[in-house]
Amino acid sequence: MDLVSRRKSSGSRAGLHPLLPPCFELPANEAVGAATIEITADDQFDLFVNGQAAGQGDYWGSPKNLAIGGLLKPGKNVLAVEARNVGNNPIQPAC
Repeated sequence: MDLVSRRKSSGSRAGLHPLLPPCFELPANEAVGAATIEITADDQFDLFVNGQAAGQGDYWGSPKNLAIGGLLKPGKNVLAVEARNVGNNPIQPAC
C-alpha cells in the first residue's frame, strides 16, 4: 500500500497539521512480518505506530529507516507523526 499516494489523494493539506494519522488495514489472516518506514521532517519528528513510540529524528537532511514490523498487527493500524519546525523560518506547507 502506498500511503503517500493515499495522503495526497485525500485532499489533506499535510503541511498544516502537526499530527497526521494515516490508517491502513493488514489482512486478519496473515502474520505481520518485517516492515520498515523511511521518514524525515523539517526539522524534527516523533513517529508513533498504533499509539506506541516507534522512533524520532532531528535533522531533515538525514532520513531515518525505522523497523516497525513488531508494532503492526492484523486489522487496523495507525501511523501518527508529530513534526516540528524549530528554526527561525515560518512553517512552509507541503505541496
